[in-house]
Amino acid sequence: MTGVPHQDAIDQHAVLALLAMRRTPVVARARPENGVGPVDAEGEVHDVFTRDGAEYLLLVDSHGDEFRIRPDRQLSLAAPGGRAVWRQKSATLV
Repeated sequence: MTGVPHQDAIDQHAVLALLAMRRTPVVARARPENGVGPVDAEGEVHDVFTRDGAEYLLLVDSHGDEFRIRPDRQLSLAAPGGRAVWRQKSATLV
């Protein structure tokens, strides 16, 4: 099925969009571009957007600093208390 997104990718995008719509506070764990890590970033999910053919999740921390994370590098999102709200390859809110 060339040109048709995989169902899991659609479901994962919908979960991330819902988190952005609700401005959900999360701790994001991701693999950085340089391969060292993983690293954590804490903030509210503000947006899911596409730029230059890649999708990004936009987190904004309590100081207003922005973090752009590609979902393909993202490993998990958890509530600040530790409860998982999103995991790679899973479209289920826990």
